[in-house]
Amino acid sequence: MDLDKLYSVYIDQLFAKYDINPKEIQLSEEEKQKMKSIVENIQQDVEKFLENVQRQTTEHDVGNNTVEVDVDEATEGLQTYEPPTKPKMFMNKKDEK
Repeated sequence: MDLDKLYSVYIDQLFAKYDINPKEIQLSEEEKQKMKSIVENIQQDVEKFLENVQRQTTEHDVGNNTVEVDVDEATEGLQTYEPPTKPKMFMNKKDEK
């Protein structure tokens, strides 16, 4: 995957910038467990994402779920908007005669 290559280049550059040798990195057991947990969580998220992408929702999945709405009941208690002033009418001077 091209993204993996991009990450690899970025990490290599980052290690070189801070003079880090990956072979010399020592992690404690607690740090290893944290890293393992993070990777497992990412794997689960990716699997869920892929399942959702592969699953296509169609009209057959939705079914015949219609909702009837009583407009009078739904709008009960709503106030109507009245502008503070009436709109002004502009007339052409020719129209005044």
